[in-house]
Amino acid sequence: MRIIPREAGRITYLIKKSESFSPRQRDLIIGTLLGDGTLEKTRAGKNYCLKIQHSIKQSELVFWKYRQLQNFVLAPPKQQAVNQSLRFRTVSHHELKEFQEMFYPKGKKIAPINIEEMLNPFVLSVWFMDDGNKRIEYGKLQGFHLNTQSFSVKENERLKSAIYKNFGIKCFLQGNHGKIRLYVGAESRDAFRKLIGDLVIPSLQYKLVN
Repeated sequence: MRIIPREAGRITYLIKKSESFSPRQRDLIIGTLLGDGTLEKTRAGKNYCLKIQHSIKQSELVFWKYRQLQNFVLAPPKQQAVNQSLRFRTVSHHELKEFQEMFYPKGKKIAPINIEEMLNPFVLSVWFMDDGNKRIEYGKLQGFHLNTQSFSVKENERLKSAIYKNFGIKCFLQGNHGKIRLYVGAESRDAFRKLIGDLVIPSLQYKLVN
């Protein structure tokens, strides 16, 4: 029986939807949702897809995530001319509903109540690659920021506590233009870098060095 292209595409789509995310892929999704990733509801309104979008400058991060999730993606990243970014989406998947319930319980993204149970070095490294930066002062590396300004003070406290309990790394809540973000200072700077250094992709290693 000859399969026409449209039918072949439909079969591929159904196969991808029937697979389960691996533990590594689940961790990548968690780290991405702590960072810049978003979940979007399908037109049918039953399931969700994961949208990943970064600036062109972070193209290697986009393609790295694409390779990690490729068995759940139908098309490679595409450039968005309007804002000079690269974007791709996963297929809609029933397992993403679980993440929606944790990260979007009332529609707005939050830091989940059970984030401590989910946070491991790989999750932290993905989160840092998305939303982290280094702080240089007087030509010397002072520490690292996790730009958590979209989360509430209570959620930042939750993240701070989870990082300390899981890794012994001390963070501080730091004001930033009327918002709050996390700061890893000199006391835990080296431990933080050692924890995630080997997990950060080569093109983003600059975020960790002086």
